Amino acid sequence: MNQRNYVIDLCKKYLPLGGARVQTPMSEETLTKEMSPTTDQQKLEMTKIPYRQVVGSLLWLVMGSRVGIAFAITCCAKYSNNPGRAHSHALLRILRY
Repeated sequence: MNQRNYVIDLCKKYLPLGGARVQTPMSEETLTKEMSPTTDQQKLEMTKIPYRQVVGSLLWLVMGSRVGIAFAITCCAKYSNNPGRAHSHALLRILRY
């Protein structure tokens, strides 16, 4: 099964400047609930980021062919209800991988 074009389309859509490739889908930093936004201003800022769409797209990719990123995606998916900047950066790292 080849999903190369799907991955390329995802990267074009969600990585506006391309971004440098990384060697691993996750950094050593652990994602926590404390990284979620607490103020209304921070929450409003995060609504502009299509976090759930990216998580869903990557989960679909995991089901098809990229099981190596499954753990990283599930770590990000836990915070889909209230993602913060750090969660968003972790998701973009998976795309750069």
